[in-house]
Amino acid sequence: MRYAIVVEKAENNYSAYVPDLPGCITTGYTVEETEREIREAIEFHIEGLIEDGLPVPQPASIVQYIEIAAEVVICYWKNFRGSLDDKKGTRMTLIDHYAVFGDPVKHSKSPRIHKIFAEQTGQVLKYKAQEVPADQFSKAVAAFFANGGKGLNCTIPLKELAWAYADVKTERALMAKAVNTLALQPDGSILGDNTDGLGLVADLMSNHGVILAGSRILILGAGGASRGIMAPLFEQSVQAIVIANRTIDKAINLAAEFQNQGAITAYGFNDLKGQQFDLIINATSTSLSGQLPPLPDALLAKNGVCYDLAYSNEPTVFVKWGQENQALKSLDGLGMLVEQAAEAFFIWRGIRPKTRPVIELLNAERKR
Repeated sequence: MRYAIVVEKAENNYSAYVPDLPGCITTGYTVEETEREIREAIEFHIEGLIEDGLPVPQPASIVQYIEIAAEVVICYWKNFRGSLDDKKGTRMTLIDHYAVFGDPVKHSKSPRIHKIFAEQTGQVLKYKAQEVPADQFSKAVAAFFANGGKGLNCTIPLKELAWAYADVKTERALMAKAVNTLALQPDGSILGDNTDGLGLVADLMSNHGVILAGSRILILGAGGASRGIMAPLFEQSVQAIVIANRTIDKAINLAAEFQNQGAITAYGFNDLKGQQFDLIINATSTSLSGQLPPLPDALLAKNGVCYDLAYSNEPTVFVKWGQENQALKSLDGLGMLVEQAAEAFFIWRGIRPKTRPVIELLNAERKR
């Protein structure tokens, strides 16, 4: 059976609907927008049919693809949303759009994570990864929100650009001088936040039982990744933080920015000999390339923990270093990735997803 889609002018916007099936309705501000919305709604529901093992009509052309819209929606609703009986005139839920921008970004696990979060919490949304070079960032963000996007994650090398783009910034974003989450506000402004540090703390404390209060922490590296985690760590009443960097002046400057937060000092790597720390965090970008900062022996205190902000399917060189130096736990940043994503999801949707099942799933997959 084939159905026609009708687009009509309705006050300040347009309405697209299937005359024979009033349950399939969407609206937009332009004809193109309503057509796009209904196409994406079809795609969303077809994905649901595939995941749930239901038969999916196979269109031979985009025209037929549009024409089976109502059939797919009805099939989905009957099986998973209840019968459409007595629901004439019901508006089909519009899909909110989110994305992660980065360069490169093809490797990102964020679309998978947010898809699981949405299924878990019953939210209707779509999340994609989009490669955006730094010199095209502002244009790409403006286009994303102009086309109805609701929120963005920004990863390397775009976090500082996202910080500059945001109309309003949270306190933690101001301190981090970087933004990994952009959210469209009701008044049309763009809120910038940084959830990296919260993600790290949540993973350490909630998932791994690491006690941060009273601990001595060494952070390797003095770049944006280090700055983003500093304030959330201090909020846990740590005893002291030491920043170590190849260029000591950079570490000194970063330490000066957070001197009002608590005890903080800066060292070069060669000055670490004789020091011991309860937690060592690798915030450099060298780990994934198989390189390690020059670290002295006996740097890790008894029952100390190592944490690499990077993650990969195989243990990073820093994770291996922690294991070789008898760390109680030597961890990578996969849990942090999931936890910071959950915080972004909460900012956008107002609901907190459960992170542990997602972390367990991703960990199991990379062990195969």
